[in-house]
Amino acid sequence: MMERMLEAARKDYWQTDAATLQTLAKRYTEMVQKYDLFVDNDKLVEFVNNSAAGFGLQATLTTTPSVSENATANSQTEIVEGQKLEQVRPEVVTKEWNRQLIWSLILGLLIMCGGFLWQNRNRSGQVLRPCNPTSVNR
Repeated sequence: MMERMLEAARKDYWQTDAATLQTLAKRYTEMVQKYDLFVDNDKLVEFVNNSAAGFGLQATLTTTPSVSENATANSQTEIVEGQKLEQVRPEVVTKEWNRQLIWSLILGLLIMCGGFLWQNRNRSGQVLRPCNPTSVNR
């Protein structure tokens, strides 16, 4: 949280007084040193160091060295034994139609067709004709 507040103050998103900024810079520096936290924001480290120096505090925040710097610093290499991680390729899964789904669809279509035929059946030999309102018997 303190890192976000200091970052907001650095970018002038948050206007705060000098006492608050001094307290934040001091507490953030203490927390990073006490818990050996990883700080990868070079601009924030520079801002905290400059802010702390402006308030007369001794700021010793540094960015964490990169992996290549650590590799060159450690000339001895360790041999690690244990399980080896290997990349597992996902199996190609072909989708098979579910027989129950297919039969359900066929049954549903048959029921719909049967209902259509049931409603349009010819009752007692009557011929279905369109209704003509002018030829209605009175």
